[in-house]
Amino acid sequence: MIIGGVGMENVLWFSQIGKEDVGKVGGKGANLGEMAGIGLPIPNGFCTTSEAYFKFLKANGIDKAIAKLTENLDVQDTKRLMAVSDEIKALIMSGRIPDDIRSDIIRAYNKLCGAEIPTSSQEVYVAVRSSATAEDLPDASFAGQQATFLNVKGAENVVKAVQKCWASLFESRAIYYRQEKGYSHLKVGLAAVVQEMVQSEKSGVMFTSDPITNDRNKIGIEAAYGLGEIVVSGSITPDRYVVSKDKLEILEKHVAKQTWMITKVDDRNEHVEVKPELQERQKITDDEIIQLAKYGKEIEEHYKWPQDIEWAIAGGEIFIVQSRPITTLKKGGEAVEEGAVSVSSAEIILRGLGASPGVAVGRVKLIPTAKDIGRMEKGEILVTEMTSPDYVPAMKKAAAILTNSGGATCFAGDAKVLTERGFMEMKEVYERVRRGERLHVLSVDENTLKSEWKPAVNAYKRTAPLWRVRISQSGNSKQNTLDVTPDHKMLIFENRKLVERKLCDVLQRGEMICAVDRLPELKTRLHQPSLSYLAGAMFSDGYYNFDARHGRAVFTQKRTPDRAEFIDSVKDSFEDVFGYGFTSEREKFSNGILSRSGEVVVGSATDFVCNRKEPAQKFAQLESELSNWVLSLDEDSLLTFLAGVLDGDGSISADRNRLHIYAGDEKLVQGIVIACLRLGIMPQLSIQRGSCYNIQIVERLRELIEHSKRIKGEAGEKKLGVKLFSAKQLFSDIVDEVNYKGRIKPYVKRNLLLDSRKIERNILPLTDGSLRREIERVVESDLRMLRVEMGEELGENEVYNIEVEDNHNYVVFTKMYTPVLVRNCHAAIVSRELGVPCIVGTKNATEVLKDGDLITVDAKMGVVYKGKVDIAVAKKPEAGEAAVAVSAPVITGTKIYVNLGEPELAEKIAAMNVDGVGLLRAEFMIAGIGVHPRKAIEEHKEQEYVDKLAEGMRRICAAFYPRPVVYRATDFKTNEYRNLQGGEKYEPQEENPMMGYRGCSRYTSEPDVFKLEVDAIKKVREQYGLKNLWLMIPVVRTVEELVEIKKLLEQFGLKRSKDFKLWIMVEVPSTIFLAQEFCDVGIDGISIGSNDLTQFTLACDRDNPTLAAKFDERNEAVLKAIKHVIRVCRKNGVTTSICGQAPSVYPEYAEKLVEFGITSISVNPDMIDVTRRNVASAERKLMLRKLIELTEKDEFEF
Repeated sequence: MIIGGVGMENVLWFSQIGKEDVGKVGGKGANLGEMAGIGLPIPNGFCTTSEAYFKFLKANGIDKAIAKLTENLDVQDTKRLMAVSDEIKALIMSGRIPDDIRSDIIRAYNKLCGAEIPTSSQEVYVAVRSSATAEDLPDASFAGQQATFLNVKGAENVVKAVQKCWASLFESRAIYYRQEKGYSHLKVGLAAVVQEMVQSEKSGVMFTSDPITNDRNKIGIEAAYGLGEIVVSGSITPDRYVVSKDKLEILEKHVAKQTWMITKVDDRNEHVEVKPELQERQKITDDEIIQLAKYGKEIEEHYKWPQDIEWAIAGGEIFIVQSRPITTLKKGGEAVEEGAVSVSSAEIILRGLGASPGVAVGRVKLIPTAKDIGRMEKGEILVTEMTSPDYVPAMKKAAAILTNSGGATCFAGDAKVLTERGFMEMKEVYERVRRGERLHVLSVDENTLKSEWKPAVNAYKRTAPLWRVRISQSGNSKQNTLDVTPDHKMLIFENRKLVERKLCDVLQRGEMICAVDRLPELKTRLHQPSLSYLAGAMFSDGYYNFDARHGRAVFTQKRTPDRAEFIDSVKDSFEDVFGYGFTSEREKFSNGILSRSGEVVVGSATDFVCNRKEPAQKFAQLESELSNWVLSLDEDSLLTFLAGVLDGDGSISADRNRLHIYAGDEKLVQGIVIACLRLGIMPQLSIQRGSCYNIQIVERLRELIEHSKRIKGEAGEKKLGVKLFSAKQLFSDIVDEVNYKGRIKPYVKRNLLLDSRKIERNILPLTDGSLRREIERVVESDLRMLRVEMGEELGENEVYNIEVEDNHNYVVFTKMYTPVLVRNCHAAIVSRELGVPCIVGTKNATEVLKDGDLITVDAKMGVVYKGKVDIAVAKKPEAGEAAVAVSAPVITGTKIYVNLGEPELAEKIAAMNVDGVGLLRAEFMIAGIGVHPRKAIEEHKEQEYVDKLAEGMRRICAAFYPRPVVYRATDFKTNEYRNLQGGEKYEPQEENPMMGYRGCSRYTSEPDVFKLEVDAIKKVREQYGLKNLWLMIPVVRTVEELVEIKKLLEQFGLKRSKDFKLWIMVEVPSTIFLAQEFCDVGIDGISIGSNDLTQFTLACDRDNPTLAAKFDERNEAVLKAIKHVIRVCRKNGVTTSICGQAPSVYPEYAEKLVEFGITSISVNPDMIDVTRRNVASAERKLMLRKLIELTEKDEFEF
């Protein structure tokens, strides 16, 4: 049937649609037609039908492909889910739209324009929105899962937008939701709503009932300037108004500052600045609020169910854009009139540890296990024993999260963690991460069970009771201990699956824990067998020293027949490395001196001496960077390094199945441990003679002996296994199936360790299919199992923990360097990532709370209140009472910027109360590219390099637009550049890279490399139109360097202008003394690198543990330097900023900076709100002080 030239089966006008047409045009389309039919102000439009969508699928054979791809799809497998989503969307976008569907869409659009063939000026802008045919039914909410396209103009563009809507039905989150809800992918259709665009001056959403508290007598309205997507997406904080439904009176107004909006500019949606005089005004008038509430009440009465409504205002006229039912409300006669009570009269029902700050009100949903997450509704409070990665879909819906277990801190400060820079104590990791340093720590992918490096994204400290536990194969080692809180989650195997268990429960059950026995490679792999062998020998049996002019390296060894080949190999390696040999030999005698390993040496030995400075410097540098260097070696070099140490101070046991290496130097011990673990060897350490480590090796003996020049012969047979697993924890559920010759049951019953070789030889042949793969996955993993026994209780101590990206686990080392796999608090980490308030460690939340209870969660203070509590009226608590955060917005005259380096975090952080990016670090993006820029140039891959760098910049600039993003050009030091692919070829070896070839001087020396970054900046600014990207030059030492940089920028086509600012880092004292001269050359801003400025001013290496206590950014000399440069810049109209933690950590530091007149402060994301409050306090104090001074001047006596 044809009406007005338009095919009914493919297209329907709003006037032809009612609420009964959900199956044809989806919930969105049906609601628009229904509202148009009752006379509400709906912009005109039409819908493509679900029948058109299904016809398109069938015509291209896509329906069969969808069925095949989604059959048995495990939506918890994120990688597979994403791959299936991408494949289906590609099929839809490449499919051919049947001619009749295309023609009907074009004719309908032309009719909307008012002409059969409209001219360009007659063509109207439309919004093309997806409308799933099961969308917005009372028992489901698909809203937001499919695409919307705004400001579409032209018939062909409308057709393409419809096709994109069809494809968006298979976004990964939409597939996930349908699978979880049990909807068939081929029974859920997709209609597209094509509706004339309202170029709204103001817009927002309206809820005719509170979806959280179920209060159906109140209407909530949210409003903002510009197009409505800014409110729906949560990009800004809108105004909020509350209206009583019965009397239509305004009960509450919350006006929020809005600095930018989205509006149409030259056919495109653009982020534009809101006029300053409008930013803090109420967005819509009281009359408009009441009129909207009337429309909302009318729509709810028509549908007989509370509604979620999108609206817009243009030219003073209100339009209803769409309406859908609120799906999270509960039916029945619940009490919904619960009003908010003040904190002073609120009842505290739970306390815990605030893991992710924020306040939320909602109803409780108990989720006992991950299998129950489908019960979770958006806006509820998730309550469980403890979350795991399987809970993430539910956590995303939660208004807040409460767990019985968990804590933010777990280990003693001296517990060791392995980073990509070597071993660090937990306390040091905490301090570095809190300062904003980027550290990667050892972690394990829980899918592959392989080790990998992951970023530490946060760190915590508190006071808690510690236990000392013993860890070894026997569990009886008194030296190999770990100090840890009893509730910390260890990772163990249970029926071949990796699960988490509290340490106290592990001990009670007599279970065994997992240890990591292999380290992953770094990106850089060095093949240096001669240097490796020489270093091993020198660090065990040599010494070196040097001064400004001279140097000496000495290798000492007894001349005995069994050591002759060893001595010759050291001499050959020395010559291979340096191009010359030892310059002299001398005999010496001892009657009882101690060697470096602590051994008493008696008799004669020979010193092999090289009286040159270069070798001594090389060995000093290697020793200072030993762990990092060993991490970078390839397998052959690792074996030769261990062989060199073994030949110097090692032996083999009488039965030849155990090697011993003796070392007294802690750095050397750490290098040996890393080398072993890189080779898949788990060394066993003990301390003898007070300070000498005995490092025992029982794996890969044959290869080590082959590389040795002193230990000869065959390795003995290994009778006992080394890679062991708990028989009970792996096989208790299948013991009858794998009970090889009746021998496995006794192992399971007695909870004995089983050799992996026996598992492979005897058990695997008894299995097949998925069971066999499960066992192989464990045996071939980078894990093995060890016993843990209780040692002693240590009482209250400062304890530390870190948050690790993605995997949510990391490896902590015992006193004797055994790498133990542990969980960090999953709820704490994920909730922080999602921005959801979270309290962990409540102990009994699952017992105290019941489904449906209305509660208020104050996660900043770790307190849960009964009912709805008005946190905004909090008073200072009495001793023993809970403190409550006031959530009123904080406004400062000093801009608060953020330090950022990872593009994937841009959108999330841009939504925070932050004024821009004060430090966009290049290093993370370049490390992600992984290639040295010089290598890219030599291989003619400059454009590929520029494109990758520009993409990271673009994502960040787009998220923050129009707020400024200050990009700091690369500040890698030479040792860091060497870690990039090809870096060894191009980078010099420097004694002190911190004060070496870096920053500005590097750009002037290598302009072609600098040009790559400039080209990336130009691409973002010119091709993407993101003019909010500025440039900052680090480590500027002289005025002449800056002059040269400016010449290069002009040569490359980048000049200072109104929308392009040039900043420099102030981190070298010369920029302080010559501040006026730098301003005279022409700069727009400076950013004070307080960390480097402090260490250069005080000549204090902040990484030197001996000097750590003296490193203090509050030192008077540093503050005087900062004060001087700020005042000079203010006089010259140059913006001043600072990047670092000091202003957010020390309130008095922020007060000083404000007093000095600093323009902005840039901090890490988690310190934005804290810093803004500190700065606001400082500004108020300063204004008060000035007011008092003025008042005192005007005083007079009667």
